Amino acid sequence: MLNKAVSLSVVNTVRRLLNDNVTRIKWPNDIYTGTGKVAGILIEHNILSNTIQHTIIGIGINLNQERFPAWIPDPVSLKQVTGINFDAREVLDRYFDNLVCEYSRLRKGEFASTDADYTACLYGYGQEMEFTAGQCKFTGRISGVDAYGRLCVMLPDGIVRTFNHGEIRQNSQVAK
Repeated sequence: MLNKAVSLSVVNTVRRLLNDNVTRIKWPNDIYTGTGKVAGILIEHNILSNTIQHTIIGIGINLNQERFPAWIPDPVSLKQVTGINFDAREVLDRYFDNLVCEYSRLRKGEFASTDADYTACLYGYGQEMEFTAGQCKFTGRISGVDAYGRLCVMLPDGIVRTFNHGEIRQNSQVAK
């Protein structure tokens, strides 16, 4: 749930800065606007005796970059999208406002609404997509992310399979 709240915080920040509604979460930890990756999230927990001792959250938002190294997949910056230079402090302040709001929902136990908002922001949600898992290519529809953080994909026969990070890759949307 913490990953979902952090992801929503980043998505809402980017959406407000771009004045758009197309920015999406590409499971598990990327934020895309259009076809470009505008942000990434890393979360690490320190666990002792089945209890989270502390959590470190790393967030990178591409603000004003105009060039990226060739090895970075699908990068885009807010400046490339809008033509505007962004003030890092102002973006950080907006992000913290959104994070406080999302974290407050978690503290109040509003898990269902956080989950629903997160699912609605998933890149490819409900769309027929092509995936690769191991050597197997198949089509399916993203139906959500379960309580363990696994991607849920509904196959054409109606069976829902779950995948951990690194077990599946979204290839593309299936042309209609």
